[in-house]
Amino acid sequence: MKSVSLQAMKCRHSFLIVVLFSLLPLCVDGADSTFVKSGEQAFKVEAQKGVNSLFNSSSYAGLGLVGTGLCVKSYKRDFREMRNRSFPSFKTTVDDYIQYAPLLATWGLNLSGVQGRSSCKSLAVSNATSALIMAALVNGIKYTVREMRPDDTSPNSFPSGHTATAFMAATILHKEYGATKSYWYSVAGYSLAAATGVCRVLNNRHWVSDVLVGAGIGIVSVELGYFLSDLILKDKNSKKNSKKAKIGY
Repeated sequence: MKSVSLQAMKCRHSFLIVVLFSLLPLCVDGADSTFVKSGEQAFKVEAQKGVNSLFNSSSYAGLGLVGTGLCVKSYKRDFREMRNRSFPSFKTTVDDYIQYAPLLATWGLNLSGVQGRSSCKSLAVSNATSALIMAALVNGIKYTVREMRPDDTSPNSFPSGHTATAFMAATILHKEYGATKSYWYSVAGYSLAAATGVCRVLNNRHWVSDVLVGAGIGIVSVELGYFLSDLILKDKNSKKNSKKAKIGY
């Protein structure tokens, strides 16, 4: 009987991995033809798009991760049992740091003069907007749901803030350089984000559902943040151009 139960858990675990890693490629806009272009040409295509579209493959991937997390929520203890069987004493603090790595890479490239999607000012606005949205969603849900962590330390497990931050950072790197320069930026960013989520589960700090929903929130927050910041900056630029035209520039 135990072997049957364990086999069922393995099947669900395998199914989750398949779903997760089939959704992640959407986050790098695999269907976007921008990836077949290179360098300056890809950047021009991205720049010509104007205001960021709120509904795109990244948005759908983020919502898909949220939905998947909610679907497996009832199996969260099964996944923790698998973790306890395979890695009972696992402990690392690397997830406290790698969650920020893609964002640091984005700013490092921008400040070193590597042309991405946004100017320094535009990047700051979109990043701040995305972070505010992400923090509001994560903390709003955390202190409304008040789900106990797997290690029974505090009632703020759902969703994972570390994972939300990591996927927010990875999506920013993707939008700035993965979609305009090379998909390898996206691969690196999302790999670190996925590693952060895995570490949160193995550290027994989060349920699998916390991580999946956190990942989705991180992605969707960036799409909302860029959408709003593009609207704001476009409106400001339109007003500036209008004033210049009136005074004869």
